[in-house]
Amino acid sequence: MGLLEDQTQQISKAVFDLVIYTEGSITLAEAWSIDSHDRVMIMASFEELMKAKNPGSKNEMKQEQM
Repeated sequence: MGLLEDQTQQISKAVFDLVIYTEGSITLAEAWSIDSHDRVMIMASFEELMKAKNPGSKNEMKQEQM
């Protein structure tokens, strides 16, 4: 797999993760329009929210860095 194809798949996964993790509060169209820097910030904020709701949980969502 080439570098460009690999990066394309990473971006697609990050967009789909954002939609799934926010349970649709951010739509697929909105997620695609958010730049990668903002996507990372949104995922970090969402992880903080989940940790606050479940302080003892070890279940973390991972955002791959590009």
